Amino acid sequence: MAFRPTKEPCAPIDLRELTGANQYLFNQAVRRALSRLKETKPNNLTEDTITCVSLIADMIECAERGEPPLSLPDWDSVGPPSGKRLGPGWDEAD
Repeated sequence: MAFRPTKEPCAPIDLRELTGANQYLFNQAVRRALSRLKETKPNNLTEDTITCVSLIADMIECAERGEPPLSLPDWDSVGPPSGKRLGPGWDEAD
């Protein structure tokens, strides 16, 4: 069962701005975080936090299955890549 936002969407993040290696690390971190949140259900987190992490995990799974970004019902458009290079590793990635 996937959580869906009820109010505000999650903070925007564009993984295209990370290197491939950092995208992989981010994806693994999201999966671990969601698993841990579901197991421990910390009292100091809001349901919106779990919702956002779950939505990101859903997006990752869709992308890995090769589904188009707009396959999730929460999306109605995909912006063009910004061309930014965020995070470490870009020197080695070129």
